[in-house]
Amino acid sequence: MMRIVLFCSLFLFSLIPTYAQVLHYVMWSEEKLDSTKLAQVVRDTVDGEIVYSVPSDLLSGKYKYIYFPCFFDKNAQYFHWDSWLIDGRYYLLFTPMQMVLFSHHENPNPNWVYWVAHISKEQYELLRKAGPIPFDDYLLEKNKPYLYKNFTKLLKRINRKMGDHPFYIPTKKEFEEAGVVTLNPDF
Repeated sequence: MMRIVLFCSLFLFSLIPTYAQVLHYVMWSEEKLDSTKLAQVVRDTVDGEIVYSVPSDLLSGKYKYIYFPCFFDKNAQYFHWDSWLIDGRYYLLFTPMQMVLFSHHENPNPNWVYWVAHISKEQYELLRKAGPIPFDDYLLEKNKPYLYKNFTKLLKRINRKMGDHPFYIPTKKEFEEAGVVTLNPDF
């Protein structure tokens, strides 16, 4: 009997939507897609390889969304950490042309792009040759957001392997003033 009550309680609790799910429903059910606010992915060739990137002004406030299905391509180097606060994880992705910080979920919660910066070919090659850079001591986000702290902590760790070509670390003010853009929204 106890098992049945526990199962029913867990089942009913799982039907209660999270705040993020409600926000996602409200945001997308009442808002019509404005195609003028949709950023276009840029397709380039670097050393004979096709490389996709986001527009350099993606977080300028000009755009609201970007559809970018190829973040995890074979040329990308990426790091990630979990976040209970967003019920997902954050990824710091490096392509031969850019550094992109974004969130990702295996659920209906919206994904966001938080930071974009161009990188040099030398930086990308140094990162590829750097070998593993562990990042398992991130600050766990349970009740308080630590996105900026974890982002800069990871960049500082990566920069230790970058010699004379470190990645730029934005100030907290620069980071907070950058707009965010919805990544791969459900249209």
